Amino acid sequence: MILLCLLMWVSEIVTSGEMVIEPANIAVDSQGNPHIPVIRKNEETVFYTMLLYSKIRGSWIADTIETSVFEPAVVYGDLAIDCFDRIWVVYIACQQVGGIQYLIVARKDSSGWTKDTVDTGYGIWYSSIAADANGNPHVTYDRYLGEPHLYGFAFYAYNDGYSWVKEVVDTMISAYCCSIDADSSSYPHIAYCHRKLTGLNYFWRATKESGGWFRDEVDTGWHWMSITSIRISPIDNLPSFAYENAYGVRYARYNGFDWEIENVSTGISQYQKALDIDSLGQPYIVFKKNNKTWLAYKENNNNSWSQELLPESSVYDGLGSLRIDKNGIIHVVRLSARLSDDYREIWYIHGNVGIEENVSKEVESGFYIYPNPFGNTVKITAQEGDVDIYDISGRLVDSFSLQGTVEWNTKSLSSGVYFLRLKTEDSVVTKKVVKR
Repeated sequence: MILLCLLMWVSEIVTSGEMVIEPANIAVDSQGNPHIPVIRKNEETVFYTMLLYSKIRGSWIADTIETSVFEPAVVYGDLAIDCFDRIWVVYIACQQVGGIQYLIVARKDSSGWTKDTVDTGYGIWYSSIAADANGNPHVTYDRYLGEPHLYGFAFYAYNDGYSWVKEVVDTMISAYCCSIDADSSSYPHIAYCHRKLTGLNYFWRATKESGGWFRDEVDTGWHWMSITSIRISPIDNLPSFAYENAYGVRYARYNGFDWEIENVSTGISQYQKALDIDSLGQPYIVFKKNNKTWLAYKENNNNSWSQELLPESSVYDGLGSLRIDKNGIIHVVRLSARLSDDYREIWYIHGNVGIEENVSKEVESGFYIYPNPFGNTVKITAQEGDVDIYDISGRLVDSFSLQGTVEWNTKSLSSGVYFLRLKTEDSVVTKKVVKR
């Protein structure tokens, strides 16, 4: 059996202080650089400033998006990076307490920031954004209509390259906690939850195809609220999403005919789920349990979920999210806060996913590394496949294809531990090597 395992985690504080408000999400560009939207409160006035923290060449750089956000609504926002490496951020702005809200989508490219107002009104809450295969953004959000905010409509908006088009996805009582992703055909998929006056929560998926909107009920539960997180698998182009009900954190996967539901972690009030799927179709979920941040993942060829505690802070762990880049590195952002005051820390955590241990003899016998430990060269032998080499922090340092034996030149590498991952059509094998 091939066993999925996680390697070393690296963590750091991006920013901290009493005026830091929680991040909405994290996105990673084609170069593996993480980007995190953060709101900071102005210490002298009631205004808030939205910033985008980006880690470029090892350093965090803060870029101002909005300077007159009256309400700290970034927790209800989101960001995405499209195929052209343009950054899209959706958020809610308000000029005065209780005033009209503005749903804004900001885009950053080589010429700077461009902002569009997608919708205006009262009671705009959770929003989510995704970019499709053509680089066009899709947005979903909740908007309450009527008093006293009992009726929430699920809205959808997309940009056709010229302007924003809005549509109502569903009308119900208390629609909220929505998430969106786009499949390879650029069709949107929305996961959302609504609560009836009876107290029951219903979890739905809505997708728009050429014939219009199609909606299907996924699950029900007796919990007051649940943030959903939907992702499209790169393997079969089908949706999965994470959410919470009375059973705890759950994972629902659409198999093309029906929804398969699994319990990930038991317990109520774990809050904040975030799902992503790697290039091999493996799901990963970040969630909070016992005031700590956990990562859940599935073992290859096994239906069980494993859980791993992420590096802890010295304070209370809160909201978190994750993305997996093209090299298989997991990027996590997390808010940590003290219970006694308003002091907050925003953490960035990253680590690499590999395959090792319990590899079948048939696979193991065809993969040789000699010598190990090695000096400035090492010979790698396999029938055929692609090799990725990572350092102990999870950073990709080299990659190449081989058939037979190649001699890998390691003169540019410092001494230490490295991981060689061989990928073939039907297996993935990782070995630990040491350079003297």
